[in-house]
Amino acid sequence: EAARTAAVDLNVDRYCEALGVSKVSSDQGDKVLAARWSEPWVSVSSIESTNKARVFRKIPKAVVGRVSIHFVPDQKAEDLEAAFRTHTQRVFAARDSGNALKVVVKQTSGWWLGDVKHRIFRLAAKAVEDVWGQEPLMVREGGSYGGVTTFLENVLGAPALHLPMGQSSDNAHLPNERIRMHNLLQGRLVM
Repeated sequence: EAARTAAVDLNVDRYCEALGVSKVSSDQGDKVLAARWSEPWVSVSSIESTNKARVFRKIPKAVVGRVSIHFVPDQKAEDLEAAFRTHTQRVFAARDSGNALKVVVKQTSGWWLGDVKHRIFRLAAKAVEDVWGQEPLMVREGGSYGGVTTFLENVLGAPALHLPMGQSSDNAHLPNERIRMHNLLQGRLVM
């Protein structure tokens, strides 16, 4: 996997420019890709308050933050949930606030890792290359419901793969989520 990320030769400055940020987690492309594809991370997807009028002279009664935790093979959702809960409670307690903290877990799913050497992956890679004219890069990113994929593999007794059709800029599961029509039509051809 390290060889795969190193082979990409990511230009970090151009990557930052495309994202509209001044810096990312490292100035080394392979480390940036490993952090995105192969390591656990936490993402804040939204923050809402009871201050719907957005009048900032008023202190909101409540605030809700939604986070996603990306974990990798051999990690357990229960362990990460417990670690997240412990960390947020410890940090909150250190603030010595009169407010209350409540952590609610809405959904968890297990990790899934496909066998990229399996015939189904080779066939899909060939189809992607035939349609897009470029060999696909197999990465461990995407697939919001790894537990569903594992369930389907077990029930159907067949391997599965995630075949993305979008781009990293599509805002998956966020406001203004989208997919380019070109990608959708090319994805249809791949299928």
